[in-house]
Amino acid sequence: MVLIGLLYNIKNMSNLRGLYKREIRSMDDFENQDADFVYLETLSDYDIRTTLITGKQFVIPDWGVVEFVGFDPFISWVVYTGTDSAFIGGDFLGFTFDHMFISTPLWNVHNIDKVSSTGSQVFIEDTVYVDCAWVGTARNIAQYSGYFNSFQDIWQGFNLESVRLINIGQSTVNSWKNEVSTMFTFDWDIDSIQLNWIEYIPNTNETIFDFKVGANIASANITSNVYNQTLWGELFAAWSRTQTDEFLNFDANSWMPKSIVFGNMSIPTDETVTIASSWTPVIVNDANTGGVNIWNEIGNTSRFTFDNTLGRFTYTWLETTDVSIISSSSIEKVWGWQDFIATLIAKNGTVISESKSWSQNTNPTNVVSIADIELSTWDYIEMAVQNDTGTSNIVVNISNFIIKD
Repeated sequence: MVLIGLLYNIKNMSNLRGLYKREIRSMDDFENQDADFVYLETLSDYDIRTTLITGKQFVIPDWGVVEFVGFDPFISWVVYTGTDSAFIGGDFLGFTFDHMFISTPLWNVHNIDKVSSTGSQVFIEDTVYVDCAWVGTARNIAQYSGYFNSFQDIWQGFNLESVRLINIGQSTVNSWKNEVSTMFTFDWDIDSIQLNWIEYIPNTNETIFDFKVGANIASANITSNVYNQTLWGELFAAWSRTQTDEFLNFDANSWMPKSIVFGNMSIPTDETVTIASSWTPVIVNDANTGGVNIWNEIGNTSRFTFDNTLGRFTYTWLETTDVSIISSSSIEKVWGWQDFIATLIAKNGTVISESKSWSQNTNPTNVVSIADIELSTWDYIEMAVQNDTGTSNIVVNISNFIIKD
């Protein structure tokens, strides 16, 4: 009997790590469950051989090691229909998804909150997350790793807090469901972030990285990624970008597509700019015209923030870039003789002298200003006008202001 038992145990060990293989062909194959929860067994490799559709939560045991391994990529699904976290756990040692399809349309995939120590590890490999409201939270754990994964139709991504090592790579992030979502949110104490060889394909208004202002992150390497900007997705959350300057290695990435309009704003109606003295440039904005929100935002790849009161585009990416700026405006002097009047492009409140383009008129005349400049994070761009003859005001009949690479 002892020999038979030993042979049975050896036969059912899924791998050299000593996990017992448990074939799952229906929800009934989970041995320990009640009306609301499935209590997973420690040292278990659950071999998923069917599509599981359930509203029950899966509980990872304390100090346990559990794997969910897909037998067939076409049928090995877990579809969680509940309104809480599909997988929950705290003080476990290890949890793995391998060759699985996971769908949680109403809530998140996992909520992992280890309170007693930081020994837990989460591994995700060759797994597809599809139609998920949220990937979920991992807090106070040692490592969160994932490779060769695909995230499709996701509402919200990862919220990772107090994780010693975050290592995610060679994956695809595609087709977000929501117009206001974030893929990676980092907060609290994190020793190391490694995000490499990932292709991001965001949708409208989506953010890839959000480094919280209060996060204490020792180092972050975000390298060799591809960012396919199909619409106006956001790479970094605007209000937390200053946190990244001190620790971020952001090299060898490819942000696509190139040769696109970065920012475009226009003045559709007549606006009169007050001129106090000659040869002095005046920024075209609400304060200097008496107008209200005189500038309209026409296009923005979210590498900028736009202020329609100030008539200003502020560059928000971490990478320094070279851009071309074209300002095409119809301008005229208010009454009187023909003054020499001009338009200019300004960077950080200082006009670029080479961009000056002037006309001598009393009737509307089109004037084009052009500048090629380098932008760093938080640099801002504006348009100015100037009267080189006297102090007569200048009417901007219509203006189109374009920033592109």
